[in-house]
Amino acid sequence: MLPEVSDVCHASIAKAHAWWRFAASTGVPYVGRVDDDTFVHVPNLESDLESLYCHPQLVYGVSAFVGYNPTTFRKCGYSWSGNRAWRKYGCGATGAHEATPFVSGMLQVLSRGLAHTVASSEEVRAFVARASAVIDMVTWDKTEDVVLGYWLVQLLLSGAIAPLVHLAALEPGRGHNLGCRKQEGFYQRPSNRSRAIHFVKKPQGMMYLYGVMRGQHAHEITACRKAAGVD
Repeated sequence: MLPEVSDVCHASIAKAHAWWRFAASTGVPYVGRVDDDTFVHVPNLESDLESLYCHPQLVYGVSAFVGYNPTTFRKCGYSWSGNRAWRKYGCGATGAHEATPFVSGMLQVLSRGLAHTVASSEEVRAFVARASAVIDMVTWDKTEDVVLGYWLVQLLLSGAIAPLVHLAALEPGRGHNLGCRKQEGFYQRPSNRSRAIHFVKKPQGMMYLYGVMRGQHAHEITACRKAAGVD
């Protein structure tokens, strides 16, 4: 699907951008991207997006804040709310822009208009070219999800995106890491509230969750841990 990308199976900014370009060329109203260890409950996701249809510029997913350095392509000061961590760790002195919101790679959904703007922006294309020339894929801190938030903020500031972008942030009960036994913070057990379940480390874990979501069997801690490879 992305024949122009060569990244030796690493997550990369070039691959993420190529995906948004491909997805924006389709006729669907929303396009998304997930990590390869995320289980997506598609009917629940569709239900959410249907209820948000009145927002023409929509960003949907599990949101956080982080500073970003566009010259080193690294993040600094990750936080669930605002600038506190950015200030605490002196991120400004490292060249990181002030912390801005982004949606994590667990699940990133954009309305097609936003995806098209990201895909067609010459500013973004130049950013991707610089990143591809500079980044060492072995040592890089894998911030292709953070980059999307940075792009959107820069496009807003430049006027390429109109104001009033709506950020629909998922709380832990709907977008979360898989907790087979755990039930705290972003580690939650699968339920009929789940939209995206991240950190599923075995293919059998995907099938286990598929069965739970279809009502074929109830959640069971031992079976989940064996199938998914997580606690």
